[in-house]
Amino acid sequence: PLPINSFYANQMRPNRPQGTSLDVKLSSHKKLIAFMRYVADECLLCQLSAGSKASAELNICRLHRTAPQYTQFHPWSRTAADADQLNCGNSGPPLSVRLMYRPSAAMLPLFNSSDRKALYDEPAALEVLVGYLKSVGALPSSGTQENSSGEWTAKAAKERRQQLVRLDPVLFDALYKGDEGAKTASSAETLPMHELRSRFLSRLEKWTRIAGGGMEKPTLRQGSCPTLITVRTEKRRGHNVTVVSGLSTLGIRESEFAAELQALVGAAACLEEVPSTNAPPKLEVMVQGLWDRCTIEHLASRHLVPERFVENKAAGRAGMCQKKERKATNVRHA
Repeated sequence: PLPINSFYANQMRPNRPQGTSLDVKLSSHKKLIAFMRYVADECLLCQLSAGSKASAELNICRLHRTAPQYTQFHPWSRTAADADQLNCGNSGPPLSVRLMYRPSAAMLPLFNSSDRKALYDEPAALEVLVGYLKSVGALPSSGTQENSSGEWTAKAAKERRQQLVRLDPVLFDALYKGDEGAKTASSAETLPMHELRSRFLSRLEKWTRIAGGGMEKPTLRQGSCPTLITVRTEKRRGHNVTVVSGLSTLGIRESEFAAELQALVGAAACLEEVPSTNAPPKLEVMVQGLWDRCTIEHLASRHLVPERFVENKAAGRAGMCQKKERKATNVRHA
């Protein structure tokens, strides 16, 4: 069964023609339940059923797919959801989240630089490693040559990954200094190239560079997977609410996001100020109901925020997280 509020918010409103409005409150039915009963009387819905509780909302059990209104319908050339995605794409460059590396103090001799704030992506960092190995003669020459385009063949690349590289004192300190579980000098005189690359990257400080979207300038966060946005559920005055914080970090306007959530889930949404001692108050978005999964999916689809950067504090809390929609198992496909 599909709740009528979910059907109205996720199916009917996004699929209306571009430039039109669909608001059941402005119709003669005034309320969604009256409108759905009218649709059922017109033989577009075969069955409406109430939940187990007396106050539960109605659910759609079956659709009358052979009705002329369904069989003669032609999809709109452009829907409101398409227009929203187009507008979102034209508002600026898409949000990009990139993993960067910064050398520690023990690794600065490999980089020939005293700048501790310099950042490198993975190809640039590995290029520094290969350049140092070539400069000290620690990189053995491979018996397999490159092809005519200057690229390594699959066999040559495999042989190069398995090559043993001799570690000089500078390289050994960069890889193992300060590590309690480091190997002794006698057992770590050489390392395979693939293990050396992995160890080299793991010793670098990991930073995440966030740019694009609605941000005025790029920002850096320490760590490979920092928490940018937090979604949690609470109980306020006996009602369940979903609270979203940290939107300003990615340049997402809280007022616009509240309006998007309200239209998406069909529940009231508002802004809430959170006081801070040494900073101006921050804004959070609060929407009635348990909508943690729906909020995270909307952040990923509309604002291109990867799910790994959103912390869902409601996950695993019994009775305080959004329930999964059950899919019908008795649907026959032609």
